[in-house]
Amino acid sequence: MLKISNAEIDKTIKFLNDNYPTNKDVFLHICEGYDTIETPDGIGFGVFVKPETKDEVPSIFIAGDMPNDDFQIVETLSHEYCHFMQYCNGKEFSEEEAENFAKEVIDKLCRK
Repeated sequence: MLKISNAEIDKTIKFLNDNYPTNKDVFLHICEGYDTIETPDGIGFGVFVKPETKDEVPSIFIAGDMPNDDFQIVETLSHEYCHFMQYCNGKEFSEEEAENFAKEVIDKLCRK
């Protein structure tokens, strides 16, 4: 059985899958050795990449060595997962919605 070594990532993935299921899969890439990720809009801790062809799959890339690891990983993964959900629902990407969603997930995970 494959296990993720970071408990916060594992907990966040389970929470997102259980509470915000989608009809599509997204692949998570953790870029070990990187503290930032280059995005189409600049530099950040993560990025959602939508497929450009039918043979490609949606992907989330997050930096594996970001500051304040546990908190930042949960926030970044949740933010990018919101963009994935926007993609699944055919919605325009909204940074404000993604930031609010990430805060909501952090609040819910911290209360558990």
